[in-house]
Amino acid sequence: MKISIYVYACRKCEVDEISTPIVTANMPVPVFPKSIASPSIMAYIMTQKYIVYFRITLRLLLNPHPST
Repeated sequence: MKISIYVYACRKCEVDEISTPIVTANMPVPVFPKSIASPSIMAYIMTQKYIVYFRITLRLLLNPHPST
């Protein structure tokens, strides 16, 4: 996985040779050390696991003995 952080500059400031401080964002902190999993994918996985578990549990509660 490659994370790109773009740095933008003001073309007018470059032409006029005006020095302006450029602030860049920090790299996102991984959820687990030495992992490429982003916080958004971990949130998605945890949400999906909850939804699937909820659906199965609800199905069993509403119809505990399905006829085959």
